[in-house]
Amino acid sequence: MGRTKSAAVLLAAILVATSVAARAAETPIKIGYCVNVMNLFAAPFAVIKKLGYDRDEGYDLQFVNIKSGGDCATLAATNQVPFVNAGVEPVAALVGRGANLVTFYNHYQGTTLEIAVPESSPVKTIADLRGKKVGVRDFAGLGTIVGKGVVRAAGLDADKDVRFITVGPANVAARFLLDGTIDAISIGSSEHAQISITIGPKLRKLPTPAIDRAPAIGFVTSRDYYQSHKKEAEALARMYTKASVFATRNAIAAIEILYETWPYTIPQQKERAQSVKDDAAIMLSRLDIWTPEKSGRKYWGESTISEFDGYLKLLFDWKVLTREVKASEFVTNDIVEGANKIDVAAIEKQADSYKTATPH
Repeated sequence: MGRTKSAAVLLAAILVATSVAARAAETPIKIGYCVNVMNLFAAPFAVIKKLGYDRDEGYDLQFVNIKSGGDCATLAATNQVPFVNAGVEPVAALVGRGANLVTFYNHYQGTTLEIAVPESSPVKTIADLRGKKVGVRDFAGLGTIVGKGVVRAAGLDADKDVRFITVGPANVAARFLLDGTIDAISIGSSEHAQISITIGPKLRKLPTPAIDRAPAIGFVTSRDYYQSHKKEAEALARMYTKASVFATRNAIAAIEILYETWPYTIPQQKERAQSVKDDAAIMLSRLDIWTPEKSGRKYWGESTISEFDGYLKLLFDWKVLTREVKASEFVTNDIVEGANKIDVAAIEKQADSYKTATPH
């Protein structure tokens, strides 16, 4: 072996050893993702891994798929999973029963639950649903619980004036809307966006002022773990803030990174480029409740306490909670400012210059 080749082999070995040592120095962080498999809203997590935002913080972010938000909240409360990405409803329900949980970063200040109708429908308000049929994924889901709640808030009897029918996922719901089996759907805003953008018919959200500013999903842990791992919690939140800036700046890149990280998330029924564009549009359908400038917050991840309290009261009125829970019992903003100490301009430049296979 020549001297030049030997030097190259030695250099490669040093680089590999350095890389292994660097990885060994990173502290693992586990977070529960409250769906059986990753979906398109896991794109920010894929961005974190691809661009090394976790390594920048000295951590190795690892994921645990968990069946439901209720299971996520339970596993966090019992310290079986340190952090989870859970909805406010199951977390508040456990807090109401004595669990010591903390929500320390709130992704969305605005509901991801809504009732929608075809754009051509004569139904303009929730009150117009009297005598109509509303499709839901299942009777135990939040689409049903919150759907019935907003129907009651509009002065209707949710058990007599409106008929709720199980329709399953978005593709089935779309077919039932098209053939007139149902008049409206309440299966979640992302699935409504999926129907509007990729399946049809185009949908129109009905005004739901009672829940429009309701918080949705955030990072949750047990209070004991939070108190002893606050630095870790802040680092996790900062990673996600960076990824959110990147993903909202270049959604096409974020979805391509998602597909690269978890190939099973790639839809099989259409061309890949079209799938990327469609999933990017669905992800950005949450832009108004995601970004600070559109959601009325100063910081990414900030919880608006008054909006939390208003929604928690509704959940109690709708019997989702066994007692009226206050945001002060489990919601904190004390690491949010630190989670926003990032170089936004640098991340936006990174997003703008990221090479994608799909044309913008």
